[in-house]
Amino acid sequence: MLKIGSILLKNWLLMAPMAGYTTLPFRLMAKKMGAGCVTTEMVSSKGLVLRHPKTLSYLNSHPDEKPLCVQIFGSQPE
Repeated sequence: MLKIGSILLKNWLLMAPMAGYTTLPFRLMAKKMGAGCVTTEMVSSKGLVLRHPKTLSYLNSHPDEKPLCVQIFGSQPE
């Protein structure tokens, strides 16, 4: 088992974000195959602020893939 903060994962198998690959169906398959934690595609902070539909679609999730990680990227602190 692996504990990150208050989150307890069933193992050390963690999936990295991979643009174009870590879609919801892929993440569900990875969880079914034993991943302890899966990650969405990298999410743009600017896209989140602007509520861009494609950016928001990366956050779609399913209860079976929990716990779920999201990596947010951007270079404009404001």
